Amino acid sequence: MRVLSGTLVLSAASVLSACADCERGGCDALTGLAAQGDTGVSSVSGVVAEASDFVKDGCTECPLGSARLEVWTLQAPFEQSSEVAALVAARPPDVTRDIAGRYSQALAPGWHLLCVRPNCVEINTHEEETLTVNVKRREGPTGFFVGRPSSPRLEEDFGFEVGY
Repeated sequence: MRVLSGTLVLSAASVLSACADCERGGCDALTGLAAQGDTGVSSVSGVVAEASDFVKDGCTECPLGSARLEVWTLQAPFEQSSEVAALVAARPPDVTRDIAGRYSQALAPGWHLLCVRPNCVEINTHEEETLTVNVKRREGPTGFFVGRPSSPRLEEDFGFEVGY
């Protein structure tokens, strides 16, 4: 009996150690809200995760990653998705910044178009609030997990595709 139970423990430990080096911290953080920033400041904050499309030992790695963040200030939300591509083609972003891991960007209250190409999402920032915008990069569309401090759970949204 001891040998058998010892063998089972050893086998279970072997299986766990085979997956132990699989980094999932980025994707694990995508549905969590960002910490609230300074009082009186409007901002977006979140994490950037890079989801691999390669599965090794039953695990798809998804560590914290990096991205180029582009933000356009808007007068109002878009009525049609074709307006998004026209804006992106017509003028440079108001904010361009390389972000990595966890990030925070102050923005004036109001409507903004936030892009991590090839996709963008419209966001509406409020005074004295940190809006969570978590970014999931992968081969293919970028996913955004957007939520207010009161959001019970963040769901993935692909927003608008604008290309590279």
